[in-house]
Amino acid sequence: MAKPLLMLALSPTMQQGLIAKWLVSEGDTIKSGDVIMAVETDKATMEYESPQSGTLLKIVAAAGSRASVGQLVGIIGTAGEDLTAVLKEATTPAAPVAATTSAPVLAKAKNPTPLKRPNLIFSNRKPASPLARKLARDAGLNLLAVQGSGPNGRIVKHDVEVAMLQASGRKLQPTLDLTTLPKGHTLPLSEKRRITAERLSQSMYTAPHYYLTMAVEIDNLLATRAKLNQDRTDKLSLNAFILKVVADALTEHPTINRTWANDQLYQFDTIDIAFAVALEDGLITPVVRDAGSKSIAQIDQDIRTLVEKSRNKTITLPEFTNSTFTISNLGSFDIEEFTAIINPPGSAILAIGKATPTPVVDKDNQIIIRQLLKLTLSCDHRVIDGAVGAAFLKALKNLLEYPQ
Repeated sequence: MAKPLLMLALSPTMQQGLIAKWLVSEGDTIKSGDVIMAVETDKATMEYESPQSGTLLKIVAAAGSRASVGQLVGIIGTAGEDLTAVLKEATTPAAPVAATTSAPVLAKAKNPTPLKRPNLIFSNRKPASPLARKLARDAGLNLLAVQGSGPNGRIVKHDVEVAMLQASGRKLQPTLDLTTLPKGHTLPLSEKRRITAERLSQSMYTAPHYYLTMAVEIDNLLATRAKLNQDRTDKLSLNAFILKVVADALTEHPTINRTWANDQLYQFDTIDIAFAVALEDGLITPVVRDAGSKSIAQIDQDIRTLVEKSRNKTITLPEFTNSTFTISNLGSFDIEEFTAIINPPGSAILAIGKATPTPVVDKDNQIIIRQLLKLTLSCDHRVIDGAVGAAFLKALKNLLEYPQ
């Protein structure tokens, strides 16, 4: 019997995938688990494994097409079968998009579970509570597009409610009549840019942000770094020093290393710090795992490896998801001070500007020149009270000014 081949969610945030390349042709015999196409998601190019064995009877979504999760991309069965019933039941075929250059196929989705039919509200691939399923069904919400916050990624009531609010917000956003705008043209939208826009919009919509700013003298930090780098061929980066100091401050103030989940506080056991990397097609936040237990040299090596993987699009899903804290440093762009949007599931993000020589008054009332760095901490007020955020920032200031 002919069976539909559907686009699967190859990452937690994926709602659409760009079919970069089919690795098989119509009429080819394939086995369950064979890699049959390369799919470009929001962060990387993933291998799509066939969920079943048989003959590839038809390719519905050609290479260069974008398909939503759950949408028909092909049909598998026995040679000579009638495909009418499957095509009739299927969703609209994927629409072609502007051609893009695909990255090498390196990241791999583990054990994808096929959907039984298109347009399902939920599938076995997305574990969810009965109440969450009912809410999603009543709202016409596809659970494949919902991020689960329960044990093992299980979708609970709160997750569905957040997704419904997010969807509601998108519907309320006015649609622009492009014909009334000044002359211009639309641009191809990368999955990375689309997902970044959705996640950060959701963060601003659901998490009550507030901001704390502090100026820090980093002359001692720069001197300490210079001394340690004297005999090193692989110089330790300033970002590695800052990330290590942030990890130490989080160890002193574990309240910052929490999140708001299912109307309750959730304490993270490890300190997993993400750092923002700007790419041509959007933003990605690789994660240094268990940063609290690592040396500066280990953190520096992790940063180098993750940045290279991000730029080559070979970074894997566990390497850029589920951070507990995030750092965004725009100092290299001559930005002195800015605020950043919290990167879920963390409850705070640290925005770092450039170090600027600045006149300051010392304890003897003498004017001296110091390298000042502006730090702005964005906090989720559901988790972090103002005094708690201020205490963390003060501890961070002390560690940066006296790193030795």
